[in-house]
Amino acid sequence: MIQDLYTNGNSKFILNSYQPISQDSPRHISYWIEGNVSIEELKSDIIRSFPEKKIVFYTKLNRMERSLLKPFRDFLLEHKSSWMDWDWVKEYKYELQTLFPSSNDEDRPDIFSVSWGWSEVRLNREIHWGFRLVHFVSRIISKLAEIQPVSILIEDLQNSDRISIYCIHHLAYNLKVQNLTFILNVKGYYSLNYKLDNGKGITKLLNNLKAKIDPVIINGSDLVIQETKTYCASDDSLEDNVNTFIHSLKSSEVEYNEVLEKLHSSLHLFNLENVLLLGDIILNNLNRFTLEQQKRLSYEVWRHIGIAQVFMDDYNNAIQSFIKMKEYTESVGEKVKACHLIATIYGKRLNNIDGAKEYIQKGMNIAQNSDDFRTLYEKGWLYNYVAYVSYSLEKDFDKALNYVNQAVEFLKPFKNYTPDSKIMDEIGNPISAERLLGNLTANISYLYFYKGDYQQALEAWKSLEKDIVDAPEVFKKEYFYFEGNLFLHLGMYSQAEESLKKSYIICEKYNDIFHQEIVSRKLGYTHFLMGKYEVSMTYYKNSFQLKELSGKAITNKDYQSLVLCLLLSGDIKSANKKVEELKGFISQEFVDFYEDSKSLFNNANKFLEEGPVILLEPFPMMNL
Repeated sequence: MIQDLYTNGNSKFILNSYQPISQDSPRHISYWIEGNVSIEELKSDIIRSFPEKKIVFYTKLNRMERSLLKPFRDFLLEHKSSWMDWDWVKEYKYELQTLFPSSNDEDRPDIFSVSWGWSEVRLNREIHWGFRLVHFVSRIISKLAEIQPVSILIEDLQNSDRISIYCIHHLAYNLKVQNLTFILNVKGYYSLNYKLDNGKGITKLLNNLKAKIDPVIINGSDLVIQETKTYCASDDSLEDNVNTFIHSLKSSEVEYNEVLEKLHSSLHLFNLENVLLLGDIILNNLNRFTLEQQKRLSYEVWRHIGIAQVFMDDYNNAIQSFIKMKEYTESVGEKVKACHLIATIYGKRLNNIDGAKEYIQKGMNIAQNSDDFRTLYEKGWLYNYVAYVSYSLEKDFDKALNYVNQAVEFLKPFKNYTPDSKIMDEIGNPISAERLLGNLTANISYLYFYKGDYQQALEAWKSLEKDIVDAPEVFKKEYFYFEGNLFLHLGMYSQAEESLKKSYIICEKYNDIFHQEIVSRKLGYTHFLMGKYEVSMTYYKNSFQLKELSGKAITNKDYQSLVLCLLLSGDIKSANKKVEELKGFISQEFVDFYEDSKSLFNNANKFLEEGPVILLEPFPMMNL
């Protein structure tokens, strides 16, 4: 239950409510201060009043100079001498290069080269690079808190980027890190009277965070405090400084292409509020550009705003933005694209099948008399989505397969039309014939799989092998994972083990613990079916460790899988002990079956954790 503590905003009153954490009484607690208060003064009071050794960190955020994970990067920089020499930190070379870029090694790969971001065609915000950065930062802070208590004070959290908010959620809710105190100050969002950047999205997110972490709530005063200068590294690729850009735009010192690049980079970094702010500014300053550029900027602004609004769960406004996007283009292909995006919102986010069908049909009507590449490309994605609707919602396999095959046929002549596109980089290279054809072929395999025709599914999947030869190794983990799953359903256990191990090794090589955990579950399941119960238990235990490390929930099937491995490997004593320990964590149905080992053996698969069909699960810290 959320606690309420009312004060007049004076730091001494807040200090009286602050309960310092000591290593003798480890716990986690958060304070949520609403309104104005001198957080910097509070930090000084805490240090002076509680002189015992602890880490106390303060930062103030500036909305016009957003920087990805700024409060946590500043924290790590300030205390780098405490963690930089830890051996395991070196395993996170991609995260280190991204958060603290080395000016002496410009070619060193960053996190974006080994993971993916949001998807425009799927309107999917499962950002892998975001998880990796949050996990890395959280792991260091967790380890520091094991050594000495940590207090993190953040002023003006309403000015934060979203990845930082996910990091707080991960530390305080998913991991529940002991010896860690958050003191978070949230003021009203200053909207500057803009229509798009009105603060509703970030306010909703912060309210969700507050409900999740269950903080002590403190009411601050109405005292106006002078703003202090904030830190941003000059060579920081994660900086999203819109202040300088806005001044330059208003004074006509920004070129057309620079406007598009800034808009895109803000969305790329998931600074959704900045996308809305830039949208407001650009639309209010269109007269600085030619008529042709004005129209194109309007199209791009509403496209980016629509995507940002989808990621903010503001679906109705996103639909209106995509309708406006459609109005500002003469391109048939781009009009089809707008229809596809709207149909995707209706079908995948609002569960409104009639709305999805309406815009699917509108897109088809627009595209019917055009045969240029761009129109056929967008039509191909539309057909791909029709297949999704036909099978997942209507359960019509033949209709779904027909649409996918049609798309493959009319796109085949364009297979090499975009030879320079990077097939795995959807954000940087959004138009790729090779990517779409690969996606369609993969969906043919998925359709056969869900129909139960695993041999046909395997043949379709194998046809992708030649297309991924030149793909970065890190992305091949998904190919080998599903291949292993297909072998598994065909009863070809040795081949399944071989493919899954390839996927596992790639995850391990790139320190991708999130997907390594998923593959570990699947390998545990595979070895169980092979009768190798001790090997199976090793993988299931590994899955447990990786889940705890990454903040994933441990399910009753996870526990049941360990018990089954113990039981069928002959360690009945340990199995019985484990069942007693886990009552309340495992299902009552499993406990009932356990009392009759023969009945349990015949139904073992029912209680096992086998992992997902494809290498995809939601990231826990982004479920806010």
